[in-house]
Amino acid sequence: RRSLSRLGTDYIDYYLLHEGRPSFIHNDTMQYLIDMKQKGVVRAIGIATDAFNVQAASKEEVESVDVLQYSYDALMTKELRTKYPDKLHILHSCINNIASEQFPAEISATDKAGYKLAKCAKENSNGKVLFSTRRPHVLMNNLAAYKKYIQ
Repeated sequence: RRSLSRLGTDYIDYYLLHEGRPSFIHNDTMQYLIDMKQKGVVRAIGIATDAFNVQAASKEEVESVDVLQYSYDALMTKELRTKYPDKLHILHSCINNIASEQFPAEISATDKAGYKLAKCAKENSNGKVLFSTRRPHVLMNNLAAYKKYIQ
């Protein structure tokens, strides 16, 4: 309750188990989260880890959550979205290792990150894509390029 008060809200949209899976926590803890979801305090429970950890999760573990947040990998993302179509997929790290990728000739160096974000968003059309930077001008460039290529 104190955390919700400090956040200025009555509920949490996504409660993600970071770098873990449901089997990593005590059953009572998972039951508590499920109870909080049933009460409307938590809207969705998920796991936030890398794609390999999601792939290694048991069917029971994935059935107990609503959200899968993991690092983008073209092949694994497609595989995981096919395997778990009823889950909300949140991709992160879409623009890692961008320097080693091949891009169409018409994509400028300043547009590459935004182009890649748009590509990830299209591949995850009913999900979400996360990205961040500490540099405002990089954020603005990435968003401008993203808007250009998302259509």
